[in-house]
Amino acid sequence: MGGADRSVFRCRGRAGRGRQFPSGVDRNKNGFGSTNFFTHAGGDLGQSIAWQTGLSHLWTSPKDRAYTDVDSAGTAVTNSFTGKSRLWVLDGVLKWAPNGNPTYNNFKLKASTSGARRTAISRSTPQAAP
Repeated sequence: MGGADRSVFRCRGRAGRGRQFPSGVDRNKNGFGSTNFFTHAGGDLGQSIAWQTGLSHLWTSPKDRAYTDVDSAGTAVTNSFTGKSRLWVLDGVLKWAPNGNPTYNNFKLKASTSGARRTAISRSTPQAAP
């Protein structure tokens, strides 16, 4: 927070093989296993208020991503997931400090929400007893 009103806008993107979660499998082919895009906007309103809001989106395409779980009968199972996974996050922060000096008095309000969508084929197989 400072004396002059100012605004900031930032966009970034990333792409990778996606060998780790949430893609989870090295697909052994050219191309991206996951991509991420995010943007932030913010600024100062006078000397006492600063704000920022952002939006992020993650795309992955896992193939045979395996994880262990317990089914409704209490049996250990290995689940497999192949398909498309999308995750988005919306966040914001509002800061207030008298004359831009947060040393003695300040207030910060933060909020975020997220959602996910998966389009997939899932399989579940019982694990062998030890």
